[in-house]
Amino acid sequence: EAGLEAFDAIVRREMEQALGRAAATDLVTGLPDRDQFNRLLLPRAVAAHDRFSVAIFDVAHFTETVAAGEVERARQVLRRLADVVREAAPEDAVYARFGDDEISVILPAQGSEAAYRVAESVLERLAEDGGDGFEVDVGVAEYPAHGTDAEELMGESLKALKMAKRVGGSGIVVAR
Repeated sequence: EAGLEAFDAIVRREMEQALGRAAATDLVTGLPDRDQFNRLLLPRAVAAHDRFSVAIFDVAHFTETVAAGEVERARQVLRRLADVVREAAPEDAVYARFGDDEISVILPAQGSEAAYRVAESVLERLAEDGGDGFEVDVGVAEYPAHGTDAEELMGESLKALKMAKRVGGSGIVVAR
């Protein structure tokens, strides 16, 4: 009886963990969501690596497309962006859906130069297939060069992304 109770407790704990992972997974892309990125993935990267970079890819005019009723088209573009980022990034990269229209990637043991090259590759691949009329902006930052903790690093990544959005035309900006 004690063995059955222990087994039930293990099964229940595993089921709760699976439900938690499912709740923290974006349904459109299948990637972890922003909360999981901020709470788990980025802090793990800070703890595990002396150096890594973050790139945040943002689909321009995504919100306007959804507001215009083109929800399925917006979903397709976001799925395509997630797939292209996965194809372009190294095997050990970690991904998440960062916001409504953003895909983020952590490149372990890689500097901002590597993240810039991944961003260039993503933009080139999207341009080759027409990009479905969407532009993608990218903000890049490197740990610890642009931030000594997860919060500071994300602040610099988002500043770089905002600058890329201002420049427009599928721009890539690396934090200073």
